[in-house]
Amino acid sequence: MTTRPSLLRSSLALLGTAALVTTLAGCTGGGDGDGDASPTPTTTSAAAAPAVTDITDDPGTAPDFVGALQDVQQTACEQDGGAWNVTGTAANPTDAAQHYRIYVSLLDGDQATLGLTQVDLDSVGAGETADWQAQVAVDAPDLSCVLRVERFAA
Repeated sequence: MTTRPSLLRSSLALLGTAALVTTLAGCTGGGDGDGDASPTPTTTSAAAAPAVTDITDDPGTAPDFVGALQDVQQTACEQDGGAWNVTGTAANPTDAAQHYRIYVSLLDGDQATLGLTQVDLDSVGAGETADWQAQVAVDAPDLSCVLRVERFAA
């Protein structure tokens, strides 16, 4: 009968050691693989995160949305002082009124997002067209405007 408690103690000790090794393995830091576990400093630019984010709904959260980039035309993407003005139209090709959620991203030459805003068009009638506009307060030259468009039932 003494072998069971001894076996139990050995098993618990082995499990405890495995848990400790697993825990320590997760805490080794960001070394470069040469045995140095100290973190490697990195430089991040201000462009790492959008300078301006003005959205109220996360992309992809509209009920039963469909991608509708083909419904939207961008007519302007121009810098004006310390902001970018973006305009366009949305044409509803369906037989029912639709909502449009347009996300406008401003990207630099490295494709980093410097600004992101949301434009909502409520209830664009069947076969109708609606104008939209956005202004993003990003003071940077040579940006491109990229759209993500979601359409869902009104």
